Amino acid sequence: MDSQRNLFCPHYDGCLHQAVKRAWDGWSCRHCPLRNFRVGMPEASEYAHSRPRGPDGT
Repeated sequence: MDSQRNLFCPHYDGCLHQAVKRAWDGWSCRHCPLRNFRVGMPEASEYAHSRPRGPDGT
């Protein structure tokens, strides 16, 4: 079920709060009308440059 969550939705924190408050085992954004809305979603290049370097600095 977790794979159906939209981590980049501006309402994600509010939904998480409600799930914890109501002691839900989990929830999904699958049926939410905002499920495809993305705010602040990083580009692949941002991930590539943010990887930690190895012990030899490469």
